[in-house]
Amino acid sequence: MDLLIIILLVICSWALGLFFYERMNVKFDSLAEEFAFSATLGLGILGFLVLSLGLISILYKWVLVSVLLVLALFLSAYFVKIFVSLSKLRMKIKGVSLLSMILAFLFVLCLLLTLLGTLSPPIGNDAMAYHLAIPKAFIENHKISYIEHTRESLWPNLIEMFFTLGMVLNSDILAKLFCLAITLLLVCAIFSFCKRYFSSEVGIVAGVLFFITPVVFQQTAFAYNDLALALFAFLAFYSLLIYISSSHTKWIIISGIFSGFCMSTKYIGIKMPIIVVLVLLIEALYTKDRARYLKALCIYSFLTLVVSGVWYLRSYLILGNPVFPFAADIFGAGYQAHIKGREGAGMGIGIVKFIMFPWNITMYPKQFGGEILSSVFISFIPGFFLRHNIKGRVVRIIITITLAYVILWFFTVQIVRFILPCLGFLAIMVALVVVGMERRRIKILLSSILVLLLGFNTVLCVYYNRDVLKLKLGMDTKDEYLERNERSYKVYKFINNNLPEDSTILSVGEPRSYYCDRKFIYESIFRSDTHYHERVKHPGDLVKLLKTKGITHVLVWKLLYSEKTPFTGGFIVESLLDNEDYRNKHLMQIFNYNYIHPSHPRSTYVLYELI
Repeated sequence: MDLLIIILLVICSWALGLFFYERMNVKFDSLAEEFAFSATLGLGILGFLVLSLGLISILYKWVLVSVLLVLALFLSAYFVKIFVSLSKLRMKIKGVSLLSMILAFLFVLCLLLTLLGTLSPPIGNDAMAYHLAIPKAFIENHKISYIEHTRESLWPNLIEMFFTLGMVLNSDILAKLFCLAITLLLVCAIFSFCKRYFSSEVGIVAGVLFFITPVVFQQTAFAYNDLALALFAFLAFYSLLIYISSSHTKWIIISGIFSGFCMSTKYIGIKMPIIVVLVLLIEALYTKDRARYLKALCIYSFLTLVVSGVWYLRSYLILGNPVFPFAADIFGAGYQAHIKGREGAGMGIGIVKFIMFPWNITMYPKQFGGEILSSVFISFIPGFFLRHNIKGRVVRIIITITLAYVILWFFTVQIVRFILPCLGFLAIMVALVVVGMERRRIKILLSSILVLLLGFNTVLCVYYNRDVLKLKLGMDTKDEYLERNERSYKVYKFINNNLPEDSTILSVGEPRSYYCDRKFIYESIFRSDTHYHERVKHPGDLVKLLKTKGITHVLVWKLLYSEKTPFTGGFIVESLLDNEDYRNKHLMQIFNYNYIHPSHPRSTYVLYELI
């Protein structure tokens, strides 16, 4: 059922996007290009539609179904056009290279495994902490509003609107299927870009390489927003390149819309407008028609801000800070939050570190968030810069975009999945090296190495989905799968089955809340919002404060065998937990659980009831 719904939603999005492009008189180079641009625009519009319904507090299933049915009726003529176009498609095997056929086989195998992962119950830190947890709260409240003691409910949440739509219509599995649809749209966009500027074979190699990169198929099976950002970014750059080569203003308008989607997805989406503006300025410097580029720059900037503005305006109107919780020194609301993201992510900043980062990110992925990028890129991309026959304006702009993004990534958040917005262009560089090799023996050697490395990635795909295969083959139940792969599931199962419905859980150390069906407050954010640690001096006063906030239980999560740095900024909940006398007087332990998994750090949960 979920698969059928996502197919219908993607086709509806395709029709919706096509409707707007026809009004703009946009002509596409291929059906793949039409699909990628139209379906992505349509999905974005659906996301803003969900936001609109949520802002006026009518986030109900019957409302969404009614709106979608009316939309489908309105777009019926475009459905006919789509089906006519699809009926004319013919698969041409003749002339397809052996390399393309082998890669297509690996792609299908990896796609099927990833599909199984997508159809499994959701897991993953950020998905459990907010990508699915925040939409769950929106749905329970039937509106999209600020949720007290959260940061993420005021962040740009365009992709969370997709998840909200999926969860309202059917399930969290449908929400995850949006990620698979987004990844396939990105593969299609990469293929159509290469078909337009290079060749279909380059597109096949680049698209398959992108998909069979471990960080990509891993993220596809999780309810995260990084691949959506990558899709919007790629199409924003794609549109920019078409504008530069054609001078048609409608393409800079499209680039502005997709850049607005980038900034509507997450704060770091601002990197894309910075890069587009940089490219436009560079082009203006090297052309006599500077007025055209300056005009394009104004149109682009205006549209980017208009499309994304609602998220930042909403945050400003509610808390007085458009980028909450960042920039507290400027706007007042918020608290200390490092723009560099996770402390310890990456391997440092400096000229030597920058030169070494391709090697480091490939060989030491745990230092960059844990996802694997693959050794394909470090193996082949040096050849891109050594090939004399890979040149031209398009190639020069691709290099500019990629280098600019990598520099911004290096000096902000060094996490592997945050490099996805330029990974499509890196895959294209590799494909140009392999396909463009003119010497037959060297081309065979390069093709063999590429197949070998992607074959290894496919084996990794099987390995990552080993527990999913057990689940789908009936060797595990859903509960067994979740207890093994989602550390928080078992404790929340206990909470849901044993605690009163009006209970409120204060979580110390554990941000994951999706499987918790009771009111949940994360202590770190609660502390930042209330500054209680600056006022409370005694354990009795702390317990009294917690009770006045409606908190009935305290959940503690921590890594086993880890050393904790003492908190010196005042009296906090952990101070109560660390003192045996305080703990015995004010808390009663009701549940204890150790989470042990060979691929994850060992950790422990303790649940207390406030006395």
